[in-house]
Amino acid sequence: TVTAAGHSFSDSHDLACKFGSIGPVVGEWIAADEYRCLAPAHVEGWVNFDIGMVSEFGAMFADGPQVTFLYTTEASVTTIINNDNNTATVTGTGFVPGQDVYCNLGNGDALVPGIVLSDGSVLCGLPEDNNGVNEYDIRIVDSSGNNIVSSTDANDILTRKVLLDHLLPLSGPSIGGTAIVVYGDHFSPSSLCRFGTLAPFRAAFISPSQVMCESPSMEVGYHDLAVSNNAFDWSVPGLPFEFMNTSSSVIHRVVPKTGPSQGGTILSFDGLAFRNDVSLAFRIGTISNVLGRWLSMNAASCVSPAHSAGSVPVNVFHHNTAFEIKLSQSAATFEYKVIATLSSMTIPESSFVTGGTSVTLFGENFYGSHLSCRFGSTTTNAFIFGSNTVCNAPASKSGFTVIDVSMNLQDFTSSALEFHYVAKPKLMRATPLTFPTIGGSLVYVTGSNMIWGGTNYSASCGYTTSAGTAKSSIHVISSALVVCVTPEGKDDTALQLVYNDVEQSADFQITFILLPGLETDHPAARGLEAGGAVVDIYGDFSTDLSVISCKVGTISGISLTQGSSEKVECILPAHSPATVPVTVAMNERDNAATTLLYEYIANIDLTEPYRTSVSLDGGSLVELMISPSTLPSSLATLPVACVFDLHAAVAKVESNGLVLCLAPAHSSGFVAVGVQIHDVSVWDSSQIQLSYEPHAQITNLQPYDGAEAGGEIIKLTGVHFNEVTHNKFVFGSTKFSPVQFVSSALVVIEQPANDAGSAVLSFLSSGSTSLTDDEFESSGIVFEYIKEEDNPLHVSPQESNEDGGSIAIIYYKVDPYQQSFDNCACKFGSLGPIIGQLTGNGLECRVPAHIAGTIPMYARLFGEMFTSVKQPFSYHETVEVSSSAVYPSFGSVSGGVAVRILHENPMETSIKCHVAGFFVSATSISTNPYVSECIMPAYAPGF
Repeated sequence: TVTAAGHSFSDSHDLACKFGSIGPVVGEWIAADEYRCLAPAHVEGWVNFDIGMVSEFGAMFADGPQVTFLYTTEASVTTIINNDNNTATVTGTGFVPGQDVYCNLGNGDALVPGIVLSDGSVLCGLPEDNNGVNEYDIRIVDSSGNNIVSSTDANDILTRKVLLDHLLPLSGPSIGGTAIVVYGDHFSPSSLCRFGTLAPFRAAFISPSQVMCESPSMEVGYHDLAVSNNAFDWSVPGLPFEFMNTSSSVIHRVVPKTGPSQGGTILSFDGLAFRNDVSLAFRIGTISNVLGRWLSMNAASCVSPAHSAGSVPVNVFHHNTAFEIKLSQSAATFEYKVIATLSSMTIPESSFVTGGTSVTLFGENFYGSHLSCRFGSTTTNAFIFGSNTVCNAPASKSGFTVIDVSMNLQDFTSSALEFHYVAKPKLMRATPLTFPTIGGSLVYVTGSNMIWGGTNYSASCGYTTSAGTAKSSIHVISSALVVCVTPEGKDDTALQLVYNDVEQSADFQITFILLPGLETDHPAARGLEAGGAVVDIYGDFSTDLSVISCKVGTISGISLTQGSSEKVECILPAHSPATVPVTVAMNERDNAATTLLYEYIANIDLTEPYRTSVSLDGGSLVELMISPSTLPSSLATLPVACVFDLHAAVAKVESNGLVLCLAPAHSSGFVAVGVQIHDVSVWDSSQIQLSYEPHAQITNLQPYDGAEAGGEIIKLTGVHFNEVTHNKFVFGSTKFSPVQFVSSALVVIEQPANDAGSAVLSFLSSGSTSLTDDEFESSGIVFEYIKEEDNPLHVSPQESNEDGGSIAIIYYKVDPYQQSFDNCACKFGSLGPIIGQLTGNGLECRVPAHIAGTIPMYARLFGEMFTSVKQPFSYHETVEVSSSAVYPSFGSVSGGVAVRILHENPMETSIKCHVAGFFVSATSISTNPYVSECIMPAYAPGF
């Protein structure tokens, strides 16, 4: 009976249940929240369960989550085992794990809660003061009282006849002791075994289909084995089991000879007459019936059982018909050893993947001469050294593996140790490669995987020559950088990293050379604190100069500028005023044994000279100012010179610090200018320069005339212009005019105002020797100033439509001496210049397109500047007018002919005639059709 709990079950409707695909199953309404159905038969498994109205079955079911129902196989009981602890185990089939069950195991006891252990067993409780288990009357129900198992058929369990299928093994020694598994059905915990007519004995219950019986001692031959559940009903005649004679077997040798006392060693036996027609067994020490494996008449094996430590005999185990134990005595023995153990440390704990490292293992109870180590799955030979075991690591892939030890090439220690295989270090570079023979220098070795995690391994630096090998400690920065300290050495040497005193990395060739020796019998040098002076150092430099550098005070790594076997030069760095030691060093670290002295003097500053350019021929006076004006006492009496690049010129120093000298001749270009006070060079930090320049020449100017008021932009072309010298030009005797430097061949200048007439252009002379006034020299080029009248008289016409295209004429008054009109143009507002053409007394320009409105107008006849026109120029909106006829169609060039034009035109629009670019007033004659009349102006012959 299935009880469904829910809500809104109606007693006024016909309800029914559905089990999977089976329904409607009409049930019984109990209440609004309960309905019951009797489950129909169904195959085993989970099905969906639902409730709906019969009239609408399949279309409407109850709301809520999906509910399932489990069909199981019908439960049955096979055996009942009293556990003697107020519980009993019921075995069988069809139980549902997790289901709430209650047990009654007969004899009038009440229902007691049980636990479904699996689909084949239930653990049932027994009440206190119970009457035991009555196998003839048991009952197991669910939480609703439904029977799961109900067994009342008397003697069903105990009288159920046992069925036998087969035995395993089928034979054994006649001395007995063979464990025989009986396969069949209907076995129970009360099952009994019986061999032939011997007394039955209790079987070891395994399951309803298996029990185990131990063979007794019997005569050689076949004897039947029978099983019963009640000592009355036997499975006769039973199954035959062969009892065999094994008394002729003899053992000559056991391999291995030793093994751990915990057992588990596979023993191989050499001997005679090993039987394959019986179950082969051995006696090892005091332990009999150790099952073996037959390999041949002369070979067999077994697994050693656990045994106390010591040497024990090994024999084939058998007994006679009187159940007396008999052994085939032999000289074979097997020695049980105390179990060997490993400590938690190996030295080293790592090795290259190439293997070959000698590894020491620490532990206890190592013994024998057949030791071996196993690294992962690879086994290598080992030997005992003192109380420890030493073995060589085989090659392996990188990563962690485990090491264990065997004393007999078979049984390994259960306590394994971790071992790390690492990729062989890859050395990329060693710096430097040259070192002093006295040693103590640092070598920086870069690469990858040079040091790795873990402990108990050693690393050092090795130096190998033909004379032998030396080692030094290694200083670890990271796995990619280590530092070695060189020993004393000479000539070429191989440097490599050595691990565990065995494994070596690739090597680098390094060289040991002597440190330079310095000569100290040269006078002390001096220079300014700003540095930059070149110092000469004499000595024995017959060595590799590429690794030699200068060291000044505490400043090292100063590169050589020149070098030979007797002298090296380097540029001194800046340093505070003081006398400091100067020496040379190898690799910027190893200093020469001797040092020199150098005096740093407080800086002497220079100011820019007044003159920045001079003539190529020289002779110009150059002024430099030094600060402080009073030289240090060590320099005050020393000769002074000006230095133009590398050329020295005698100089005079005034009391105020002014240095005077004449510039020597020099090729064109810039030269650095400084002061040399004996052996001390004084140069400005910003590098004072003087320009040697050739004479500039003007070859042309455009335009070459302009108005008296000036303002015209003039282009000067020529050669050798420069920004420094040619930034001032003079027109005649007027003041300087500003210049825009474009290139050495072009400058642009704004024309200054001047009276009408000719003006000669002059420019600053680069070879001037004046220190107070600029001197100019004539270029020989003449610019003409001309008189300019008022603004243009007028422009005609003064208007145009937006499209433009008409001709505007600007009327000028031009003096007869005007010579050039090569740059005529007009400008309409911001549109321009528009190139024009000078005809008669007027400048004609074509009117450009422009939006409607009034704009200013400009014009020019020459130069770059425009002059405004008095009258503004007007643009009016363009009106499309389509003319279709004109009469008459010809007339005199003097004009005056009245011409009528037939056209289309909207009303109330002002009409003018457009004739040859001129607008002429028109008069409307007719509006239907549109006819206008205008008087033709004078014009040249033609259409």
